[in-house]
Amino acid sequence: MISTSTVVRWAPVLAVAFILGACSSSDGATSEETPVGGPSEEIQEWMNRPFAGVVTEDSLGSASGVVVPTEELDDEQAAQQSVAVELGQGQVAVRGVLASCFGESTVDLTVHLSTTSDGAGTETTATTFRALPCGEDTELALEADGVTGVGFSVSGADRDGAWSAMVLGPSQG
Repeated sequence: MISTSTVVRWAPVLAVAFILGACSSSDGATSEETPVGGPSEEIQEWMNRPFAGVVTEDSLGSASGVVVPTEELDDEQAAQQSVAVELGQGQVAVRGVLASCFGESTVDLTVHLSTTSDGAGTETTATTFRALPCGEDTELALEADGVTGVGFSVSGADRDGAWSAMVLGPSQG
């Protein structure tokens, strides 16, 4: 038989264990449960993986980032979400983008291309691919010559997540 003093002595320990167990459950996690200041562990693991196991000689560079629901950003914050890709020096030809995002939703991916032609200055264009399906790799056709810079921005998310995009050059084979 358990004495009352034994139960009273273990009650605080059992209460803490119960609370910690309930807090560490990942079932039904929401963005409110995500620690402030960083992505969830599941999102971080996805971002740390190799780009979906893809190895390609056509890659000119890649970038990735975290997304938050669009309604949580004001206009200034949304404008600062663009991520640049280091292409190296000179001009390159681009044939497309391989893109992916974490989760089961969709996002809008905007590709910002800076091009130079015949030394006449730099022109920047933005192409938005709407409703990019998450959970799979999608190759997006986007051809341009004389590219000197590429950037990505993502919007339209309805929950916390992540994205990655790889700039593809002309096929090597």
